[in-house]
Amino acid sequence: FNPGIDILPKQVEELKLRSGAIFNLLCVGQSGLGKTTFINTLFGTSVLSNVWQEVEYKQPNVSFAKTTRVVAHKAHLREDGFNLDFTVVDTPGFGDYIDNQFAYLAVTDYIDEQLRLYMFQEEQPYRDEKVDNRVHLCLFFINTSSRGISPGDIEAMKHISSRVNLIPVIPKADTLTTSEIAEMKRLVQQIITTQGIKICDFIDDESLKQSVTSQVPFTLIGSESYVYSTEAESSVLGRKYRWGIAEVENPEHCDFIKLRDLLMASNMVDLILSTELYYESCRSKLIRTRVKQAKEMFASDNSLANIDFVNPDLNSLDICKILCKFGKKQVDELVVQWSPIFVQKQLIMKKRYTEIITHEEKKFKDWKRALFAKQSAFNQEIDELQKQVAELSKDIHRLK
Repeated sequence: FNPGIDILPKQVEELKLRSGAIFNLLCVGQSGLGKTTFINTLFGTSVLSNVWQEVEYKQPNVSFAKTTRVVAHKAHLREDGFNLDFTVVDTPGFGDYIDNQFAYLAVTDYIDEQLRLYMFQEEQPYRDEKVDNRVHLCLFFINTSSRGISPGDIEAMKHISSRVNLIPVIPKADTLTTSEIAEMKRLVQQIITTQGIKICDFIDDESLKQSVTSQVPFTLIGSESYVYSTEAESSVLGRKYRWGIAEVENPEHCDFIKLRDLLMASNMVDLILSTELYYESCRSKLIRTRVKQAKEMFASDNSLANIDFVNPDLNSLDICKILCKFGKKQVDELVVQWSPIFVQKQLIMKKRYTEIITHEEKKFKDWKRALFAKQSAFNQEIDELQKQVAELSKDIHRLK
């Protein structure tokens, strides 16, 4: 007897072919490190416009703004009947400030915001048109000119790696010698281990996680043009120099093939599933936070009188009352209060307030001390005058 269960995997495969998949890639790094060129090389087409293409459409003497912002570029890919909605999130202006203490905030805020937005979309009555912009992987482009990782990049990678799968890469490997690449890899791996930066920490497969960790940082060569190679007797994707050709797809020249297989072929499902697990963890924590905040904010609300705030899981569907009361607007206000910049401003204002109070107290004490000194001087003058009056009174009595 065969009930036909063996056909289910094929049906699931066909269902997945029809529904497709979504993959969101975040590229972080300073300007000029080849993020745009890498994305265009990855897909073999101009998915993103580079700065030279933008110059053609700009008027002369126009300066480019240096601000950290988040720009999403979407592409629809189709191969063998399978649809993939691929989103590349770029961060132009990252690390271009003089003070880069909080340069990572634009990135981490975007990652957190997409998780919250997806959660609020799931709470809506109609979810057919919900948009999934949750980040599945972050590629961090390291500036090799600093001969290591700058303190700002280290701080950024610490915060990013606690929110999403992170893979550091060394761009423009064709500008480094073989020995320089080996030394740079050794130095970056040492810094990652010392600073506790997590590499693809949300993947459950430990062997896969260790394999990726042992290979980072990946070296990359970006090129959107083909050059003729006499050795291969054909055109290859790469850059031509006087000393030879730096090939993009040559494993001896860079790790582009390894990284492409990791992203597109062998481990995309692992990255997507790990993001789903992390999202469920964030969703649970945020709901509990909303319940806790609602208890403090709506303590006098009679409609929440029967809610068990200590054990939220025991409220069944009544928990929806709390989630409706403490919605997106309240969560956004709470996020602003949690912002490191807001917290730092609070500390600065408190310090300034304390300095003003201390200064005013000192002025008051000095004024009080001066007042007592004047009063003491007045008392002494009064005593002297009283003595003089007494002596004059005695002289008057003697004259009588």
